[in-house]
Amino acid sequence: MKPTISTSLGLPLLACLAGSADAQSWRPTISGCMDPSALNYNPSATIPGFCLQRIPGCMNPSAMNFNPSATVSAQCIFPIPGCMNPSATNYNPSATVSAQCIFPIPGCMNPSALNYNPSATVSASCILPVPGCMDPSGLNYNPSATVDANCIPSIHGCKEPAAINYNPSANVANLTACVFQARSPAPPPVPAPPAKLEWVYSSDTFGWGYKWVGPEWWRFNWGWGKIGWQWSRP
Repeated sequence: MKPTISTSLGLPLLACLAGSADAQSWRPTISGCMDPSALNYNPSATIPGFCLQRIPGCMNPSAMNFNPSATVSAQCIFPIPGCMNPSATNYNPSATVSAQCIFPIPGCMNPSALNYNPSATVSASCILPVPGCMDPSGLNYNPSATVDANCIPSIHGCKEPAAINYNPSANVANLTACVFQARSPAPPPVPAPPAKLEWVYSSDTFGWGYKWVGPEWWRFNWGWGKIGWQWSRP
């Protein structure tokens, strides 16, 4: 039995006896973690103390998977803002935090087109401007025109210069609207002296005389039966 001494308070004290066998076998007491798997394992500990166990986890407070109880650092997942809707045009499969999504809007994306849609995200058919006269009554009417241009008015009238009602401003001919002045027939020419004498057959009997042959010819006949002389003039 180890010798002890008591203090005035009655507490036992270990007697330190120099040179004794009991003094040589004595070791100081060291409190500490005696678990080899713990982070704070103390191989010199003689009295079991608190052990800090290994708890893997993200130790970054700004990470999405931050673990305040972690004692061993592990992978952290940081926020990645982006559209998480697969049907959107700006879908981001790597996003971890939902952000604004842009959904497809079909429309014409050409600023010079008549149906240009500044909000369109998917290109669709465009209607380009076609200048031309859009008035069906215009002379230069263009049924394909989409932008109204100068129209030439249609002016119906007689375009025959010889007509009484000739209209030099008319650009649409109307022959039924032309009125021409009636002309009286020219009088027959006055007979002139014979210019030529010919021997011809004649249907007249003996005698003489002259007669008209057409509007421009006349004959003077003289002879017997069907034979005689004839003067003619063109």
